[in-house]
Amino acid sequence: MQPVVQIQARLPQILQVSVAGPDVAWMDGSRDPAADESENAVPDVVELWARGIRAGLLGGTSAAPAHCAAVVEAHPQAERGARTWIVRVDWVDWGAFRVLRNLLLARELDRVVVTTLADDAARAHDEPPLDLETTPFPHMPGNLPFAVERFDPVKASRHRSVQVMFASAVDDETCDAAVEVLDLWGQLIVWGGYPVPGKDPRRSGALPDGAILYDEVTVAQTFSEAFAADDAAFQAVLSYATALAARGHAITRVALR
Repeated sequence: MQPVVQIQARLPQILQVSVAGPDVAWMDGSRDPAADESENAVPDVVELWARGIRAGLLGGTSAAPAHCAAVVEAHPQAERGARTWIVRVDWVDWGAFRVLRNLLLARELDRVVVTTLADDAARAHDEPPLDLETTPFPHMPGNLPFAVERFDPVKASRHRSVQVMFASAVDDETCDAAVEVLDLWGQLIVWGGYPVPGKDPRRSGALPDGAILYDEVTVAQTFSEAFAADDAAFQAVLSYATALAARGHAITRVALR
């Protein structure tokens, strides 16, 4: 299967994502894969990606995390065994589109077509499509509003973790939201969003333990059993912490292992 991915380098834009193949039947937005007894169940990876953008996980040097926005606007009727999404992307790091492509290529699909829907302004400028083979994953700049600690320079395949530390005790609402986002981040890795260079996205993934309130000021996510993904995935947590800081939450440190 040769995917067709022609995403123009402009924002905002509207994407049309069309797929066909065996995994379409399982890609039901109303189904919770974690609760589904079938081993074939997969999430709606396009909605998963859009949620990651809204949470602030996919910002980077080209897009401030707190300003990133995307929404799945419609699911046009498609032929049997196929599915189509219309997604409005207002702001995001260019590398986020690489994550989307990987999430789709990791599925068992016979057809993947992702294109920017042209409007009159786009036709006037006729931008070339992004080259997602060379576009890097989202990466945060060095001047962040909190300390970043990195441990163990050897890229291990297990016992990986992140910790986001607040300046004061985390209230229930903030804790619940942070746990949800770190679990969402884990799902972007689980479903193949961050393969290492040269690896098929279908062979990329991880086994997150589940995000928790580690202590009164720290929310953590760990991968004690397996982590088979590019270390660029950890940049998403720095993006999220930056978004939190921009929204008024005092973050003192993010620890990456």
